[in-house]
Amino acid sequence: MGRIIGIDLGDRRVGISVSDDAGMFAHPLTTIQFAGWDQLVEKIAGLMEEHGADLAVVGIPRNMDGSFGDRSRAALRFSRKLASRTGKTVVTWDERLTTSQANKEMIALDKSRRKRRLKIDQVAAVLILEGYMQSLRSGEKVRSGEMEDDELPGRPH
Repeated sequence: MGRIIGIDLGDRRVGISVSDDAGMFAHPLTTIQFAGWDQLVEKIAGLMEEHGADLAVVGIPRNMDGSFGDRSRAALRFSRKLASRTGKTVVTWDERLTTSQANKEMIALDKSRRKRRLKIDQVAAVLILEGYMQSLRSGEKVRSGEMEDDELPGRPH
């Protein structure tokens, strides 16, 4: 297995993480300022190529009740664009509460508010990627962000 890129989509910033070659550990990589979907797809496609990533994991922000909102749908559209652009596998992962968990972990490490703001998106991307890699190691397929057919936009619920 090659490297994996983890992606935490935000309204203003997008956190990116990358796995090691063995797919055991995730590391923060960078934060991209959001300036449009096409620009984001190109930047991440470049990062995937630069780091030899065969797969990307995109966090899907499901609602607490498990339903999909507008941000979830936008993340799914982005995932499809990235897969189309790169020809690589792009999977989605339920990312509920990863940003708040990342913030708690950074507070526990005594990171200043300024440092947390600069790195929070990357840490959330690490948590998304770690969750996905853990599911691969355990043989589980849990917390996927994929929509079921009856949840797709435009379909009756």
